[in-house]
Amino acid sequence: MKENTAKALLPTEAKALQLRVSGMKVQDIAEKMGQHRVNVSRILHRPHVEARLKEWQYRPLQSIEDDLKALCHDAIDTLRDVLRSGENHPARIKAACAVLDRTGFHAGCQTSEGENQSLEVFTSLLLQLQEYRSEVQTLREEVERLKGEGTDSAVGE
Repeated sequence: MKENTAKALLPTEAKALQLRVSGMKVQDIAEKMGQHRVNVSRILHRPHVEARLKEWQYRPLQSIEDDLKALCHDAIDTLRDVLRSGENHPARIKAACAVLDRTGFHAGCQTSEGENQSLEVFTSLLLQLQEYRSEVQTLREEVERLKGEGTDSAVGE
């Protein structure tokens, strides 16, 4: 079957295919090409022409799918950055969640009244995370201080 799509199109096949992809009906294509409707239908039903038509119809969808996949990666990176920084970026969070929601990941942002509630919960969690980070940093500094005192007292003995 692969050879069907690789086969070069005749000029009439290419023209009929181009018009069909543009959305024209068989009757309109026939009139535009000065052909009979049955002839145009036969041209469009040739296996290699049908295969090419499917390729052309599928290509835009594949491109959109690829773009959405890339946006999903960007959205995840955005959420990761916001979580790591501990800063509150409601617009970035909302946009990232919207991309993930629309691509089937259901990130938790809602488009109705619950939207603000979801952002508030997320913001609250970010603030708690900042507090915990601050506490952890304080504990680390205390541990380092105690280690230093332990080393100083061991050196003094």
